[in-house]
Amino acid sequence: MFDTAGKPQQNVPIRFSDMSMTAETLPHFTAPAAKLWKAIPPDTRKLLLSDAWYGKCHHEVTITNFSGVVRYGNLLLVGRCAEHQGDVARAIGPV
Repeated sequence: MFDTAGKPQQNVPIRFSDMSMTAETLPHFTAPAAKLWKAIPPDTRKLLLSDAWYGKCHHEVTITNFSGVVRYGNLLLVGRCAEHQGDVARAIGPV
């Protein structure tokens, strides 16, 4: 998601193996995604992170170890289920 100079790459496929940051630290975001994420009030961000659908749980879960990109006008968060560590995503948009 970032080149060797640390600049965000555009239109890079999301791989769950790339997720290494936690919700408590600054996750990997592309520049456009970071701008949109920072514009969301902190309380709303917290609610959005606790509302990711995980099919194996059949209910909303908290997303952890997430990254963010903008895809088709939506802010897309991709990460892990806090309960079972399965792959989850949360689309926020259109933005």
